[in-house]
Amino acid sequence: MTLYGEQEGEHLKEDRFHKNRRAWNAWVGQALNAEARKAAAVSSFVDVAELAAWGDIGEKIEARFKTEFQRRSGVPAEAIFMPDPTDDINMDNITFATAFVMSKMVAASPCSFGSTNFQGASFQNTTFMQSAYFNGTTFTCGANFDYATFMQGAHFDSVIFKHRASFNKATFSQGGIFLSATFTGAADFKATNFIWGASFGSAEFKMDANFDSAIFRDFVYFSEAKFGVEDPTKWCRPVFKDCQFEKPTSFRAAVFCDDYPDFSGAVLHDKTTFTAKLEHWPVTTKQTSEQAKDCCAIIRHAVAKQGLPEEEHFFFRREMQFAGQIDFGWQRLPYKIFGWFSDYGHSIARPAFWLPVIWAFGFACFWGYFASCCVPHPNLVMDHPMGTAMALSFSNLFPLFGFGRTIPTEVLDGLPTSLAVLSGLQTVISLPLLFFLGLGLRQRFRLR
Repeated sequence: MTLYGEQEGEHLKEDRFHKNRRAWNAWVGQALNAEARKAAAVSSFVDVAELAAWGDIGEKIEARFKTEFQRRSGVPAEAIFMPDPTDDINMDNITFATAFVMSKMVAASPCSFGSTNFQGASFQNTTFMQSAYFNGTTFTCGANFDYATFMQGAHFDSVIFKHRASFNKATFSQGGIFLSATFTGAADFKATNFIWGASFGSAEFKMDANFDSAIFRDFVYFSEAKFGVEDPTKWCRPVFKDCQFEKPTSFRAAVFCDDYPDFSGAVLHDKTTFTAKLEHWPVTTKQTSEQAKDCCAIIRHAVAKQGLPEEEHFFFRREMQFAGQIDFGWQRLPYKIFGWFSDYGHSIARPAFWLPVIWAFGFACFWGYFASCCVPHPNLVMDHPMGTAMALSFSNLFPLFGFGRTIPTEVLDGLPTSLAVLSGLQTVISLPLLFFLGLGLRQRFRLR
């Protein structure tokens, strides 16, 4: 890969890179038939002739290889032999002090970079025709896998990306495994094609996670993944806009610390799972209220199709919360009241608490009036003012049940204006509270 020298400094040495690439691809091309060379050339964005050039430049490359190998290692020339392009490529436990560039190169055999440390790495347009292993690898600087093609399994278990990791428009033909991977910088998977399964289980995205327009053609797992960290200086935006999920997708126990996942324009599978617990969702967000509301609505719709009422109502409550922040002034009031007095139709305790409070307030006012010595109407001088006050306050709260007919007409007609207004207010306030109580009971006991 570095037959004509390694990369040095921050900028790519174009001439050195092209010479290294042509030498590598000509050597690898020996292991490929004509059809495989054509496919590899297309995915790597190189001329197919580059992969079939060994017959023309093989002797020159072999001579340089022996010279360079002897110069760098001190091994006698007679002990140096060209490696077989079909042998496994093993770069485990290596630390690369300079940028590693494998862009537009083809790997015909299995590759292993286990526990390797890259300062900076570019695998742009690289074609891995066999399995590629990066388990335990650390990318200290940026990692570029844009347009890379993994024809067999791609394993990135426990990889640490300390800066931006870019897999834009990469193709994972037989699975992309990122179990317990850590993305310290931004993670870009825009328009990436996962033909077989993809797993980001227990992965940690500390900055933006962009899967815009990605295609997942098989099962997808983001189980126990974490988007964001409890750090006010960092923010993670999980973006799944226009994604296509063709098979069941799991976000079970995934934690979203900063923003709600953006699924606008995405096609979610009917069996997409989410965890409806407060600790898995952000307390504050940098999204606009309208954006957050739309995100919650999409998730609510997804869980509703699975017949999960508790999960559906969890995201409905979040949706109503953000809906109450979109309008201004008095337009927010209905949402606020809905939340304060019923937790958006979920709470039984809140309306059940406020109904007795309203009753007790009315009872105290009526009793004070009926028991006073200043009642102007002689018929209102009664033997049981407390019981009458209790009954009147109760009938005001439940007018639909006809309890008001048990109160003598002279009692109602003799009320002063202030108590008559109080009676009306009790009735007006009790109706929405009864409605909220009914919603809570229905939600609690509905068929699951």
